[in-house]
Amino acid sequence: MKSAKWLAVALVLVAAPMTAQAQDAMDGGGSGGHGVAAMKKSLSFGIPNGGNGYVNGAAGVWMMMMENLNLGINFGLAFGNKPETNFDVLVGPAVRYYLDVAGPVLPFVAGQMNFRFYDDGVTGNDDDPELSLAGGLGAEWFVTDIFSIAGHVGLGLDLLRAGGSDAGIRAGTFTSGMTAQLYFE
Repeated sequence: MKSAKWLAVALVLVAAPMTAQAQDAMDGGGSGGHGVAAMKKSLSFGIPNGGNGYVNGAAGVWMMMMENLNLGINFGLAFGNKPETNFDVLVGPAVRYYLDVAGPVLPFVAGQMNFRFYDDGVTGNDDDPELSLAGGLGAEWFVTDIFSIAGHVGLGLDLLRAGGSDAGIRAGTFTSGMTAQLYFE
């Protein structure tokens, strides 16, 4: 809970000085109240406690291919030492298709393919590969032309799970996730 308070304080400190710039952008001085434009790039950071294990704590690099199509690749990395030394590595190519690009809030359809390797430190396997697909709906709010906060919800399909063929295929909720984006040329 303490980290969530610090995150909220940090977001306010980042967003507060930019409110005049955001108002100017929405009044016609910018690009429609958002920073999406073809060939723009962004860094994306998962906001802790977003609820989605595939996005939570992950960082990504994205590029706008067209004004309404954003392609990216997300990365996640975790290490632990209890009960045994363990690791978790995630690489997830992703896409966002914006349904509307007018105004500061842009609804989108999202999809991601997740490649995950991890060692739980308990089983005899050095690494257990996992493969899954996820998709859903979300919205991205452009606080300024260069900073946005997005949230999404959807469904997932685990095609290859830890434990090999005995684990089977599983479909379930992709739960939710939140990210913060920083756009640049």
